Amino acid sequence: MEIKKWISDVRDSFSVRFVLYKPNRKSIVKFVLSTIVALFGAIFSYGMLKEVAVWFVLMYIVSLFDIRTDRFGKIISELYLLLISSIFSSYFVQAINILGCEGFEHWNSLAHYSIVNEIQFRLWYPLLITASLYLLVRSFVHSPRIAAAVTPFPFLFLGLADHLLFQARSQELSFADIRAAQTAFTVAGNYNFSFYKAFFMLLLPYIAYIIMVLGFKQVRSPMSYVKQMAIWLVFAIPTSVMTYVHMSKISEVRNVNTYRNLMSDELGYLSSFVISYFDCRFDAPEGYVDNYISDRLSELVSNGSNEVARFEDDVTIDRQPNVVVIMNESYTDMTIFDNMGLADDPTPFLHELMADEDVVSGYAMSSVYGGLTANAEFELLTSLTTAFIPNGTIAYNFYVYDELYSLATLFDELGYRTVAMHPYFGANWSRPRVYDLLGFEETYFIEDMSYDEDDLIREYLSDEYAYSLIQDELTSDAEGERTFQFMITMQNHGGYMDYYDNFEVEQYVTDGPVNSIQMDIFLNLMRESDRAIEEFLTWLEDFEEPTVVLVFGDHHPHIPLTSNSSYEELYDTMLDYTVPYFIWTNYETYAEPAEIHSNLTLPEGRNTVLADTSISYLGLYILELIGVDEPAYYEIIRGIYDNVPVLSPIGFYSNDAQAFVGMPDRIHPQYERENDSLSEYTYLVYEMLN
Repeated sequence: MEIKKWISDVRDSFSVRFVLYKPNRKSIVKFVLSTIVALFGAIFSYGMLKEVAVWFVLMYIVSLFDIRTDRFGKIISELYLLLISSIFSSYFVQAINILGCEGFEHWNSLAHYSIVNEIQFRLWYPLLITASLYLLVRSFVHSPRIAAAVTPFPFLFLGLADHLLFQARSQELSFADIRAAQTAFTVAGNYNFSFYKAFFMLLLPYIAYIIMVLGFKQVRSPMSYVKQMAIWLVFAIPTSVMTYVHMSKISEVRNVNTYRNLMSDELGYLSSFVISYFDCRFDAPEGYVDNYISDRLSELVSNGSNEVARFEDDVTIDRQPNVVVIMNESYTDMTIFDNMGLADDPTPFLHELMADEDVVSGYAMSSVYGGLTANAEFELLTSLTTAFIPNGTIAYNFYVYDELYSLATLFDELGYRTVAMHPYFGANWSRPRVYDLLGFEETYFIEDMSYDEDDLIREYLSDEYAYSLIQDELTSDAEGERTFQFMITMQNHGGYMDYYDNFEVEQYVTDGPVNSIQMDIFLNLMRESDRAIEEFLTWLEDFEEPTVVLVFGDHHPHIPLTSNSSYEELYDTMLDYTVPYFIWTNYETYAEPAEIHSNLTLPEGRNTVLADTSISYLGLYILELIGVDEPAYYEIIRGIYDNVPVLSPIGFYSNDAQAFVGMPDRIHPQYERENDSLSEYTYLVYEMLN
C-alpha cells in the first residue's frame, strides 16, 4: 500500500499536456518555432554529424509537451534539467570542433568516440565541469528552467571561439589565449570566417534546447529565496571545489597538447581547456634552488666575467656598428619543402644571400607555428626559450611584469639609442608596456606613423615602408651616435584569402598539397618582402656608418591543405618550425662571418639539418660578429648553446646522438650532457620570469 501510495503521489505531481491541448498564440508560436528549428536543424546537421540530427528530433519531441511538476515531480525535473544541461553543454562544446580531427574520423560518432578512449577526459570530467556550473547558477536563480537555459551559454560561446580561432590560425583556443584576446580582435577583420557550421552545430541546437527546457514548469515553492539559495549552495560549493581540486591534480600528470586540433582530438576540448588554465601556472622546475641564477651570475662576475656589456678592447669607436634586427612576419623559405609544387623561386635574393660566404645565414628553429608572434620576438630579445614556460602561454602577457634583461638592455649599456618599431597597433601583445620593461628608450607603432594608401599592401603597411622608417632613424642619428633598432613587419600577416586592387598575384603553385590560392597569395607577399630587403640592403651599401642587419622569420604561415592529410604525413614536423635567417653587414666586422656558425656535429654523409640554431640564440651571433665582450648573462646562454645548439618546445638537437630528440625523451641517460644544460636553461627561464 505504501508503494502504491508513493507511485500515486509521484504520478499526481506531474502534469503533462500536449502543447496545443488548448491552443493560444503562445502555444502556437512555440509549436511552429520548434518545428521549423527541428526540421532545418536535423536536415542540415545530418550531413555533418548524424547524432546532432538525433538531438534535434529528441528535443523536438520533448518540446511538444508542457510539463508542470510539484512535490516529488519537482525533484525528478530538477535532476532531469541538471543532467540534460550538463550533457547538452558537454556534447556541443565538443561537437563543433571534433569534425576533422584525425582520431575522430574512424568513428564518426562523438558519443562512441567519447567512451572508446580517455573516457574520463572526454565524458566524465566535462559532465562534472558543466554540472558544477549548473549548481552554481541554480543557487542564485529561482527557476530551474532558467538555470538550465543559461548554463550551456558560456560553454557554447567557448566552443564558438575555439572554432573561429582554429579557422584563423589552425590552433585551438587555450586559456592562455584569453590574455591575447585584444590582439585577436584587432586582426580578426582580416580573416574570412565561416559561420555555417556554427549555425547548425551551435545556434540552432541551443534554440531547440531552450524551447525544450522552458516547457518545464514548477509550482512555486513557499520557501524563501535565501533558504533555497543556501540549500543549493550546499551542493554547489563542494561539487565546484572538488572539480577544481581534481582538475588541478590531473594537470600535474597530464599536459595539454595545443598543436593544431589535438586539444579536441586527445583529451577532449573542454577538459583540455580547463587543464590549460592550470598549465598557465609557472612552478619551479625540479632541482631548482632559490636564487640559483643570481648566485651563478655573481660567481661568474667574481671570476672575472663582465657584469655589463662592453666592446672588446680592439674594437674602435668607428667600428662599433648600428644594429638593426628585423623580425619579418611569416618570413618563410617554402623551397625547403620538396613537394610544394613551385613553378619559380619567390625569394631569389634570400637564396643569393644564403650562398654568400660573407653573410651569416641558415635556418633557425622557431617555437611557434602560424601565430603567437610575440613568443618569437621574446626569444630573440631575451635569449630565453619558451620551451620551458607553460604550454600555450604568451610570455609577454603572462610573465613580463618587471624589468627584464634583453638585447635592448645590453645595447643601452654600450651607449646605444634603443628603438622598437611595429607598423601595427601597439596594444597587441601588450608591447608598449613590455618594451619599456625590456629597456627600449623609444617605441613607435602605427598610431605614431604617417602614411598613405601607396604604403599599403593589401590592408597592411608594406615591408618597404617599414624599412623606410629604419632608414629615417639611421639618418637622424647625431654624429657618432649608434642605434639598436628592432622592427617587426606586418605585410605578410594572414589571412591569405582575398584579392586586393593594390596587390598583384602571380601563380607560383602548379601542383602541391596546399591550398594553391592561399599559397600563391602568400608567395607573392614573400616576393615583395624579398624585393624590399634587396632595396634596403642596396641603400645600406652606400650608407656611411657601419651597420649590421639581422633578418629572420617569426613563424610559418597557416595555410590549409587541400586534402585530409596532415602536415606530419607530408613533411617532417620540424620543417613547420624552420625559418630562415641571415646577418648582413656593410663593413668589415670584428669576427669573420665564416667563423659565426652553429657547432652542430652532423651525421656522416649529411651536410644539412632541418635547423642549425634557434631564434633564442641569434643574439649570440650578433654579439660575436661585432666584437662584444659578453656579460655574464650571455656567458650562461652561450654555455647552453654550446651543448644544445638547437632547441624548441618540440625537442633539441643532440651532438652526441647526431639526431633531433623529442623533449620527452631527454630523460634518457645518453643525453646527460644536454640535460645539464637544459636544466640550467629551465632555471634561467624560471628565475628571470618570476
